[in-house]
Amino acid sequence: RPLRLNDLTDCIALLERLNAPAWLVRHHELVGEAAQELQHGLDGTAVFGVIDWSNVIVGAGVHDVGKILHPREMSEPGSQHEAAGMRMLLELGCDPSVAVHCVAHADFESKDRTIEQLMVTLADKVWKGKRVEALEFRIAEHLALRTGQKRWSTWQQLTEVVDEVANRADDRLRRSAVG
Repeated sequence: RPLRLNDLTDCIALLERLNAPAWLVRHHELVGEAAQELQHGLDGTAVFGVIDWSNVIVGAGVHDVGKILHPREMSEPGSQHEAAGMRMLLELGCDPSVAVHCVAHADFESKDRTIEQLMVTLADKVWKGKRVEALEFRIAEHLALRTGQKRWSTWQQLTEVVDEVANRADDRLRRSAVG
């Protein structure tokens, strides 16, 4: 039976069923929140309709699920959680287009990344106020190609929204503490 994850609430429920530690659940809540803020900020722009926002929100809600198996990687460097998370989700019957976010969020420079995968990576960075110009430029290029807009126009639209989301990072960081 396939595992259906329709929104962030479904993702959090899955993490809780998998006995994810509270800090990992909170991380996914906050990255998912940042993804929702990106969605809201881009609503009404020319680029909004070319992104599968459901995939982005759900991807943000499960991207680090492999840290259940590799909890040290939440506070220490490591990449074992990426493939482990993808395998875990696939074994649970999750759609591969969602499970791939476990691997894709850590490697935005790969040529085959979709706009949805890049947006999950962006949410995973900007929730804490981190800006990665190369990532944002890559997203603007993708959006320009999909919409036929000039790259500079998509860059301006995206940057305004990312600025707004990043400016709320202090609040999210305060809420990231658990226990």
